[in-house]
Amino acid sequence: MNILDQDVLILNKNWQWIAMTTVKDAMTKIMSYDADGYRAVVVDGDYQTHDYESWIAQPVRGDSGIRTSRKLIPAPEIILMLRYGEVPHHSIRWARIRLLKRDKFTCQYCGAQPGVSSLTVDHVLPSSRGGKTSWENTVACCEDCNAKKADKLPSEVGMKLRKLPAVPFASLVKEVETREDVLESWKPFIRAGK
Repeated sequence: MNILDQDVLILNKNWQWIAMTTVKDAMTKIMSYDADGYRAVVVDGDYQTHDYESWIAQPVRGDSGIRTSRKLIPAPEIILMLRYGEVPHHSIRWARIRLLKRDKFTCQYCGAQPGVSSLTVDHVLPSSRGGKTSWENTVACCEDCNAKKADKLPSEVGMKLRKLPAVPFASLVKEVETREDVLESWKPFIRAGK
């Protein structure tokens, strides 16, 4: 996996876990600065906070660095938001496998369960019409239904969704809390293994 796509834990001002993001997005958040100051800071392995300038001066541990044209920058594992209300509670970034889990590996049009390799991702509002790849606009879909729907709306081809797509919170929070690759730095903030 590309280092920019690795997961980063997001904490709120009270140091509570509120979301996950990618290294790329985390770096964007810690670089964001306005009249009120930085939006976020990095939390290091000793639970010290670093703004962008102090973070990029930190040494890189092992091989997990972000290569720039001038230097190697450490990849954050945890960031702390300095303002309330900027991150949805326990949001998990969209990923195909997470979408398939949300939809219980079932086509959301016909109910078929053909297996992971035969399921596709359907954009309810097609990408060609401006539909985004988001929790609210994508569903698991078998190859036959995806071919039938093509770049149309379900109603245009006489298809109906079994349920409306939505952001999955509780089941994905459990996924994060029970995953095997939980970083040591995350453990004080999540209930790993429970």
